[in-house]
Amino acid sequence: MCAGSACENVPHMSFMPVLRALGDLVVPLECAGCATPSVRWCPVCDDAVGWAPTRCKTRFDTGMPVWSVTPYRGAIRRALVQWKEHGRTDLQPVLVHRLAYALASLLTDGELSGLVGDTTPVMLIPAPSRWLAHRKRGAHPVRDLAWGIGEEFGDRRVDVAEVLRLRLGSRDAVGLTAAERVVNVRGKVVLRRNAGTVLRAVAERSPHVILIDDIVTTGALLRESASVLRRHGVTVTAAVVFAAS
Repeated sequence: MCAGSACENVPHMSFMPVLRALGDLVVPLECAGCATPSVRWCPVCDDAVGWAPTRCKTRFDTGMPVWSVTPYRGAIRRALVQWKEHGRTDLQPVLVHRLAYALASLLTDGELSGLVGDTTPVMLIPAPSRWLAHRKRGAHPVRDLAWGIGEEFGDRRVDVAEVLRLRLGSRDAVGLTAAERVVNVRGKVVLRRNAGTVLRAVAERSPHVILIDDIVTTGALLRESASVLRRHGVTVTAAVVFAAS
């Protein structure tokens, strides 16, 4: 430890750039969308996302509006694959912030209720995913998205309820046809243990119930999830997803 007068002559140094450089030597940092070096998410890819949520037309009727932040293509598609399948958790704040902004816009503009500046309490329910996928990735990406969105709202009540799960036996949906996706989730979405108590509280408060997912392809999983919730007395207001295929 140096005395005050001695320390005054030592130039101020930040070790963060050095640590980042050393990290890049082990695992080179690059934009998840376009591979631009030394950035996790470049301005060009960020501009490609946009901000205004768009109403999606899904292959199957989900029984509720489905809104997405961006199309699932190009740099966005590559980035989501990196985030979900290859451990790019550094992209989580990007996805969370855009989804939170989209939800806030829908509430402010009255798209969810017809009431501009809607202040109704919101309950976010993550769409279910396969247990084997969680085990392989060591994470629950969609669940983490929902919790991240909830944390971004500081001036209104936004809760998260993890009440849905997929039974064992469902397959990875990648590569399945639209018809196969329907069969793959039919009867596979069920409530988690003790979820009934949570759902009764949700129904009593009558908040907006919003399904959250990363990607919508056909709408089959969202439709099945909403159907299960409806059978237990909860009507889903809408689904908000990051990307629409």
